[in-house]
Order: sequence, then C-alpha cells, then structure tokens
Amino acid sequence: MNAAPIEGVRLRWQRTLGRLPAWLLPGLLGIVLVLAGNLWPWTAADQLPSPHWLLILVFHWSIHRPQALPPLLLAALGLLQDLWWGGPLGSNLLLLLIVQAILLDERRLIRKFSLTQKMIVFGVVAFFYELLFYLLADLYWNPGPPWRPFLVQAGETLLLYPVVVLLLGRLERALLGTRWKARG
Repeated sequence: MNAAPIEGVRLRWQRTLGRLPAWLLPGLLGIVLVLAGNLWPWTAADQLPSPHWLLILVFHWSIHRPQALPPLLLAALGLLQDLWWGGPLGSNLLLLLIVQAILLDERRLIRKFSLTQKMIVFGVVAFFYELLFYLLADLYWNPGPPWRPFLVQAGETLLLYPVVVLLLGRLERALLGTRWKARG
C-alpha cells in the first residue's frame, strides 16, 4: 500500500533532477561568459574590450526562454560583470535589466523574426546599450574614455551574435534532449 506514494515521490525527484540543467544553464553560462570576457584573445594585447557576451545571452533568453533568466539572477550577473570589468558599479546591472524589460514586452514579435532580422534588432540594442554605458562611464570617470573601444565592443558583439546564439541553441537542446518551444 505504501509503495505507490514512495514510487510517486521518486518519480517527482527524477523529474526535478532531469530539469536541473535547464534552470541552471543560464546562470552557469552567464558566470562563465562574464569570467571568460577578459580572456578574449586580443583584449590584453590591443587594449580593446571583449565582446559583450552577457548581452547576447540576455537577448537570446529574454526572447526564447524568459523564465530561465529571472531579474534577480540577471542583476547578480550584471553586478558580477561590473566587478570583473571594473566599470561603474551597477551600470551593467541597470542596463541589462532595462534591456530585458524591453525585450520581454516585444518578445512575441521578435521571436517570429528570422535570424537576420533578429541580428538587426540585436545590433540596435547593442548600439544603444554601448551608448548608454559610455554615457554612464563618462559621468563616472569625467572626462570619459574614448569612443573607439565602445564602438569596437558593439561591433564585435554584433558579429559574434549569430554564432553564440546557434551554440546556445545546440547546448540547450543537448541538455534538454528535445527542442524547447517558447510559450507565449
């Protein structure tokens, strides 16, 4: 008689453990991408910033899996990026939350776009993100840093967007076993 409830509990735990990579994936990947940002090959040699890996992650998952990247996790990743990069504290945190809020409002429309259209939208988002970050850095450091590194970072991020998004999709399918369909 008591075997059925124990079996039911075991099945619930197995289902929960089976979902574990799905909800851990954005946070772990975010941490890896933030820490790996300074290991970009030409960052140290040319004094150019690395691509904004976390912005790509936020753009992708805010459109396709918004529940996988809750605002509290995103705030923690933004703060970690601010601490790691040494920029104005709270700037990435604030800007990433703003980007996520805008994308959540428009995700039903953007989700239907082709990869090329998403890349154009991402380019606009990346440009304004870098512009706002530059303005915050200008207020913080007065006089602000030169424009070139911010434009290079936006360009690098835009060029790497399709590659990173395709890799994120493959990784997600490999961990989940099936293609995840966004509800919306």
